[in-house]
Amino acid sequence: MRPVRPYKPRGCAYRLAGWLRIVLLLGLAVEAPQAAQGQDYSVGFTEIPPSGNTPKDTPPILVWYPSTDKPTQSQLGPYKVNWAQEGRIAPGTHPVVVFAHGVNGRARRHRWTGEALAKAGFIMVAPWHRHDRRIINDVTRVEVRMRELAEALEGLATNPMLGDSADFSRLGGLGFSFGVVPLLGAHGITLDLTTARAHCKQNADLDPHFCNYGNFIVRFLRRWDSDREVIVPPLLQPIDSLALIMPVAQAYRYSDFAKQTTPLLLVRGGADTVLPYPFHAESIHQAWTTPHDYEVFASAHHNAFISPIPAWYADQEEIGSAANDPDGFNRPVFLQEANQRIVKHFNNTLKAEK
Repeated sequence: MRPVRPYKPRGCAYRLAGWLRIVLLLGLAVEAPQAAQGQDYSVGFTEIPPSGNTPKDTPPILVWYPSTDKPTQSQLGPYKVNWAQEGRIAPGTHPVVVFAHGVNGRARRHRWTGEALAKAGFIMVAPWHRHDRRIINDVTRVEVRMRELAEALEGLATNPMLGDSADFSRLGGLGFSFGVVPLLGAHGITLDLTTARAHCKQNADLDPHFCNYGNFIVRFLRRWDSDREVIVPPLLQPIDSLALIMPVAQAYRYSDFAKQTTPLLLVRGGADTVLPYPFHAESIHQAWTTPHDYEVFASAHHNAFISPIPAWYADQEEIGSAANDPDGFNRPVFLQEANQRIVKHFNNTLKAEK
């Protein structure tokens, strides 16, 4: 054992150098966990083009991923972004989060969420669900969306730049609004039209967006309770962790929730009048009997989870409520907090030791 030397006072310069070394070491100690969690990644982005014989019927797949390349200013449609577009993916393998957006939305409207997950070391893959306005033959929109989720994961798996880096054994599911319905359907939760009918018979006046908006039940769940066979391709892997943001909830067989052991983050907006309390997020919270995280953002309205939309574009496209906030509500602040909460959930459930 090396003997302990007696303390000898040092000169001022020596002490200063020592303090500088301590500060440097402390800085490295702080930075090391951040690097391990992917906080230093830039945002990589690519769009996997439509495939198949009828590409117009196959939506593009948007992918955000951790990159080591330097970001540059560019455009994503009407949005200015600072990403490493087509950049090299960070070394190693990364958990995958499949994202499903809301009715008549677009995956690119959730670019801030994709950014947050990419910076934290996740790959977020999101199809643009383009068939919300029509029914194809006898197939409901829910089935179309479920197929698109499966196709998005297949597209990522076979992508020459990203496929080998995608760890599908750590698969998260992130759904917003109506996007939760096909996501839970793909996860094995039974979709049940009788639940929706019973709910709207009793609560149509209290839940008008769900019960009356564009004849919601007919448009999205039509004939789900018929005897016809529903063929939906399975996801590449079972979903290991779920985050449901302001979810549609009156479309399921609720007894299925009681059997769930999948880690769950459930987010409700306290000012959500589109899917109001207590009919949607609260219903899932009550039915999901295993412990889960239930986060209520008191001032958040339904569309607050959509990344900011420039006013000129909102006016040009007549986007309406998705772009608007009530007086005093700060969407960027809310989104930063909500996205951090989502990242924390997936860090704890997809990156923790199994």
